[in-house]
Amino acid sequence: MRHGIMRLGFASLNLLGVAGCVGGAAQSQLERLGVDRGVGPNGESPSAGAAGEIGTTSDAIGAASCPLAVTPGECSCGLAIYPFDAAQDDGAVARDVSGNGFDLTKHGVELVPGITGEGYAFDGTAWLESVDTDPRLDLGGDYTTMAWAFFDSIEHAGVLIKKSHGIDPATDAYDLFIDGNGKVGCSTQNDDDRDGTLVSDFTVTPGCWTHLACRMSGDTLSILVNGNIVAPPESISRRRRPTYDEPLSIGRTAAVDPYTNGLDYFLGMMDSVRICAESLSDGEIRCCAGLDQQPPTCTPPAPLVLECNAPGGVSGDDAAVQDWLARASASDDGCGIAAFTHDGPAFFPSGCGSGTSTTVTFTATDGAGNATQCASTVAVRDTTPPRVDVRLERDACCLWPPNHEFVEAARYTLADICDPAPAVSAVRVTSDEHPSLELGAGGPSHCPDAEWDAGVVRLRAERAGPAGRDNGRLYGSVAVVAVDSCANQQIGEAPTGECTGCPGVACVPHDQHPRSPGQTAGSDPDGECIAVDDGQDFDASDRSCPR
Repeated sequence: MRHGIMRLGFASLNLLGVAGCVGGAAQSQLERLGVDRGVGPNGESPSAGAAGEIGTTSDAIGAASCPLAVTPGECSCGLAIYPFDAAQDDGAVARDVSGNGFDLTKHGVELVPGITGEGYAFDGTAWLESVDTDPRLDLGGDYTTMAWAFFDSIEHAGVLIKKSHGIDPATDAYDLFIDGNGKVGCSTQNDDDRDGTLVSDFTVTPGCWTHLACRMSGDTLSILVNGNIVAPPESISRRRRPTYDEPLSIGRTAAVDPYTNGLDYFLGMMDSVRICAESLSDGEIRCCAGLDQQPPTCTPPAPLVLECNAPGGVSGDDAAVQDWLARASASDDGCGIAAFTHDGPAFFPSGCGSGTSTTVTFTATDGAGNATQCASTVAVRDTTPPRVDVRLERDACCLWPPNHEFVEAARYTLADICDPAPAVSAVRVTSDEHPSLELGAGGPSHCPDAEWDAGVVRLRAERAGPAGRDNGRLYGSVAVVAVDSCANQQIGEAPTGECTGCPGVACVPHDQHPRSPGQTAGSDPDGECIAVDDGQDFDASDRSCPR
């Protein structure tokens, strides 16, 4: 099983301490049991932090390579789980808390302070073994076995975990051991019922709690110390699924084992033993050991740019925002992702130009409490102009009488998606008569000829009247210019052609007499308002009143 895609190599060995060995309490316990602590491989005292021998792996595993902190995570490995705590010790039996019932009978082990909670001390004659020989413990497929161990002497360490062959107890279904030279090793039965054994070049450090693991994946064995590979995967013959009738033993081998140089019993302490019917990744093993200090990988989505679609911005519940948030991802090769959160607001405000950018931070937390963050942005901009609707007042098609008064001729409404209060920047009304010359009727005192406010456009009811100019006034167009807070602009125009006989938006006829043949203005026989367009050359809304 896998919790993520990230893989941690030797560069991650900084999670191993080079000081702070957690062995003081364990030392006093072994001395109380009367166990000789022995000496290191070169005759040095273990209490001095003897240097472990380094093979072809990393120099980060070396002198006093004790983990600085153990933080239990959510470990998924659970065929058999032995915390070795007082709560699971009923005096004669060490309980399996996996729920599978693989309890262990105690033979001389004693509860002592462990790496987490309590553990068991093994004095060189004590061991534990499973109550029954359930075939599920035979591990015929992939598997991982692991344990925390405290070594009094690397020359007298022995077997940690062992499942023997029923016919030949010296042949293992699987085991995890320290050989007579203090090297970590493990083995599994191969196709011809012989052991496939892998012994690492790594020498354990006395006086420290050390996590050991053996992993079988496919047809390869590998060994990990404190969650890091010390014996790279080595291929062995693919084993068959055997049936064994021997119990699972913790701390003892059933026969003289050539690889442990006759060390039939374990000498030291053990805690948190696990038997897993699956091949765990390096990170998952670190998680089970409580050594997952590597934070998850957090990948944010690419920056997002949205158009404002609500007053002031975009809701955090918007479908585009939710889809963007869902594109963030997190992965973890250790304890897995326990929580993945973000601080995205309930509302993303809008801005002009390139918009207002809001940073959203994503936080990924794994099952061991390690957290990492990544961030991206959502920019909301307003580039959509307001909407302008202009409609004519049908009663104002014919502006009569020509008394220079303003008559309501059109109404307009404004709306904007983002700006709740768009404004009118200008209203333009065209006419075929000058707005301020006497020739244009009212002269400067009746200028301009158009005004607007509060959604209403008014046109002045007047027209030129000198002799020879008898075709009336035509207001050709009304245009309302709307602008929002981001200077987005839209022009709305009143429709033309809605006034019968008047080709523009409103007419001021010369008179209301019915036209006779040859007349070009006035009212037609049906009373319709008639004016002739002499050219829309004048701005009736020009408030400067040009002369």
